Amino acid sequence: MALRAKRVVVSPAGEKRGGKPRRMVAPAVAVTVVLLSGLLVGAVWRHRGNGCTWTVICGRVNNVADSGMYATFTLAGGTLPDQCVVWNGGGGSARSDISRGCTPQKVPPGDSRGGRFSGEDVDAFTYEDRPYHLTIDDRRILVPRGVWTKISDLETATCRAPVPGTVECHVVTTG
Repeated sequence: MALRAKRVVVSPAGEKRGGKPRRMVAPAVAVTVVLLSGLLVGAVWRHRGNGCTWTVICGRVNNVADSGMYATFTLAGGTLPDQCVVWNGGGGSARSDISRGCTPQKVPPGDSRGGRFSGEDVDAFTYEDRPYHLTIDDRRILVPRGVWTKISDLETATCRAPVPGTVECHVVTTG
């Protein structure tokens, strides 16, 4: 038994002969694809407020040291309950002292905050109880206790205690 294809004749006005007007599906699909593509690209390259959403690009800290570190998800010029003194206000290894409003949160030993799909974007970190050695942009810097180091959305800071009572932090680009 052979299958026969049904032949449909469409008039120049887009109507089936003797039927209802034909729907224009292709333009609607094209518009939907463009809008969804824009939303996806925007979500990958931007984060909203204090947390990254639908993105792999977020600042991250890993505290493998024997002491609690502090991280902030906000460095703002406005009035916040605390002020963070940041030695590298522009990021990287160039010194540029600034003071910004922040919201410090403790990161216990063995814990991490921020990073891929976490919903959190770490902007800066510090150790309040001790100075820490920092390697950033192939430079080694001694940062005084309580002074913050700014990291970008593309950076991860990992801090260890190679000798009890000391902290060594390495900042690397992860994006």
